[in-house]
Amino acid sequence: MATATSLIPREVLFGNPERTSPKISPDGRRIAYLAPVAGVLNVWVGPADDLALAGPVTDDSERGIRSHFWAEDNRHLVYLQDTGGDENWHVHLVDPAAGESRDVTPFDGVQAQLLASSRRHPGSVVVGLNRRDPQIHDAYRLDLDTGELELLAENPG
Repeated sequence: MATATSLIPREVLFGNPERTSPKISPDGRRIAYLAPVAGVLNVWVGPADDLALAGPVTDDSERGIRSHFWAEDNRHLVYLQDTGGDENWHVHLVDPAAGESRDVTPFDGVQAQLLASSRRHPGSVVVGLNRRDPQIHDAYRLDLDTGELELLAENPG
């Protein structure tokens, strides 16, 4: 006779992880990762050698943050976020030292993509935006300090 086994709880299968997506800062001193705050995934930062000192640097309370990376300037964290599942991703920057997060592509109905970053250009990243045509993304240089966008190339389609 077979013995009864208990079901795996839904929370185990579909809930948030304790920690996920660790990223080491370019200088190797800090670690950023995703972990829940009040049940919603946010970006946490702490010393790479002592996770007990880490704390959240974002305060999303809606959908949670799913991807992030350190900019090559060793100062900013970059992450994407949409509103209510509309898939119009916005690029957000957070400076963990200053504790300020900002949406640097705050355009309604526009989707942003992260295209490139480079150690040769630590103060900027390249993003794609479909501002001109909803079907294609043009390439822009995003200045991490000012948030200024400079058109690099129009996508011919």
